[in-house]
Amino acid sequence: MTRQPADEVRLHESLDLMINELPASDPKVEWIRDMEKVLAENVYAGEQVQKDRIPRKYIRSYGINNLYRYHHPKGFRSTYTVLTPTKGVYYVIILDLLSHKEYEDLFGY
Repeated sequence: MTRQPADEVRLHESLDLMINELPASDPKVEWIRDMEKVLAENVYAGEQVQKDRIPRKYIRSYGINNLYRYHHPKGFRSTYTVLTPTKGVYYVIILDLLSHKEYEDLFGY
């Protein structure tokens, strides 16, 4: 895919609350802040999840039709979606930060 900068990168409300409750020195905070910077430069920096593999939880909870995964250190992963409400405008919403086990359970691996 071509490199596409984001017009805005946001954290889902629940992720934002989680990150704000952690001490600033927690590596998870750094991982998410780094991810925000990377996605601001390229919304396609993560790996796209095939549509038929998107967990129903995401479709029900967020009403999304695309999902990307992003790898962090120590086996953690985040998922995010790209919204284009008007042609040529790209919004990214980072949905979560999952341990390797949480990720496997959610995706049924």
